[in-house]
Amino acid sequence: MKNLFNIVIAVLGIYISNGQPTELGNNFLKKSDTISYKSIGFNNYREIILLHNADFIRIENNISDYGGKSTFEKHYGKYELSDSILRLKPERVELKTYTGKPEQKSFTEVIDYNLDSEKKITTVFILKNYKSFQYLIPAEYDIKKIRIEKLSDIIRKRLFSRKIVNRTTD
Repeated sequence: MKNLFNIVIAVLGIYISNGQPTELGNNFLKKSDTISYKSIGFNNYREIILLHNADFIRIENNISDYGGKSTFEKHYGKYELSDSILRLKPERVELKTYTGKPEQKSFTEVIDYNLDSEKKITTVFILKNYKSFQYLIPAEYDIKKIRIEKLSDIIRKRLFSRKIVNRTTD
């Protein structure tokens, strides 16, 4: 019985090492095809997730320390990335609001994105690399006057960024 178990494990190992696609492997590849840029502030978390199918999700969470109103926004839509310019094309917004004490209620609403809305977001970014990070700088900034290396760490932390991983191929 023990020999049969070892043979099954060996055959399974050979099959997997042959590079045969599996459902688990395919799902892993799909998940690794996403790119995430994050920005962290005081009681604020923002993230832009670029999916492999040209969809994006932009998350913004604003948390109240003292039991006040907390808001969670998710913008969904399509994106284009070309020549170090990222263009977001929002389509809809999911809003979640939690009221503080004494009521402690929550509200969820999904609305279509509107350029005139108070939920308008920055939609055009310029990608800049500095040290081991890639930053998204809003295009409305005067990019010719901004030198990423001259910005303070506090300001760079508030920009959307991601760590650049250098991969070597054999």
